[in-house]
Amino acid sequence: MRGYDDVRWEKVGYEDKMMVKMMVKIISRWLKIIPVYPTRLLKKEFILGEKVYNDLIDIPEKVDMVNIFRKPAVVKTVVEQSIQRGDVQVIWAQVEIINNEAGELAQKNGMKFVQNLCSMVQHRELINKK
Repeated sequence: MRGYDDVRWEKVGYEDKMMVKMMVKIISRWLKIIPVYPTRLLKKEFILGEKVYNDLIDIPEKVDMVNIFRKPAVVKTVVEQSIQRGDVQVIWAQVEIINNEAGELAQKNGMKFVQNLCSMVQHRELINKK
């Protein structure tokens, strides 16, 4: 089993304080976060010391998991880019982000797909069970 320090999560979106809180928590513990956000919408080149990419395709290193903080309509595009990359294993759409069509596409292409759940809450519950 791979350790947390071997996993790369991508954040698609940078819209609210909860996302920032989660990003800082994860970075400080186990995971490398690479922020993804269309630069036309976000006028920052770096977030928390990490380069911001326009989309998943632009990231030069391996991506294991994509964690989405965007509107449901964007999820299918994120899944399509993940398929194009060929290295994404998990797509996670946060609370109130539901796109069943994107989920089916991800699963048909061998990825795990989670939607309408907070990854920080799920992570906390998993840690507390140990």
